[in-house]
Amino acid sequence: MNIRIRNRGGGGCCGVMVTLGLIMACVLLMGFIFGFSIKLTDEYACTMAVAQQHQLVIEELGQPVEPALLAWTQSYESGGGEVRAVFSTSVSGPRGSGQVRANVYRTPLGESFLIEYRNQAGDWVRLHSGSSPCR
Repeated sequence: MNIRIRNRGGGGCCGVMVTLGLIMACVLLMGFIFGFSIKLTDEYACTMAVAQQHQLVIEELGQPVEPALLAWTQSYESGGGEVRAVFSTSVSGPRGSGQVRANVYRTPLGESFLIEYRNQAGDWVRLHSGSSPCR
């Protein structure tokens, strides 16, 4: 028995659309994970509060100091009472822009919270180092 299937065309277009849709979904998911999800954490909120109220940042950028839409997460782990987070974001004001980065490590026994600001000259300046400034 010999069965022939005849391709009438048009099916390739649907396959391409599905493939493009899956690629776009993956890109959006990765963008959310690495560019937006950190903004939902207390560590991010604390970091932005420190940067927006720090005299050095205000003097250089003016007020209001606004964070960028995305905040890039280099690493984030949470569980068992521990949090480890490393992330950065751009900030801007009426007189320019800079970058803020944070490195947070918190356990039930203690914590370290480092917040740095990259000024317009390209130098990293420490805004806070020690326990969380937001507790």
